[in-house]
Amino acid sequence: SLMSGFDSVAAAKSRVVLLHGAESILMRRALDQLIEASGVAADDMEMETFVGDAMPPKEWVATAGTVPFLAERRVVIVRNVGRADAKELN
Repeated sequence: SLMSGFDSVAAAKSRVVLLHGAESILMRRALDQLIEASGVAADDMEMETFVGDAMPPKEWVATAGTVPFLAERRVVIVRNVGRADAKELN
């Protein structure tokens, strides 16, 4: 399976996790496993989703660094990160 080497418990301990793949169902399953492995209920997470070329990477970072409002944890998802302008990633 495409998820055979994925360790959601180890990944959940990281501040940044990069998931890459063409199968949207498997990507969603990996995200769900990360959320479950974090030990925080999905209702206690504030999630923000961006598309890689929709706004500059500094906006993703600023959002990730903002304290969550009425939630224990903030999760920032950047879809299609490869579409971001490489000059703005520095």
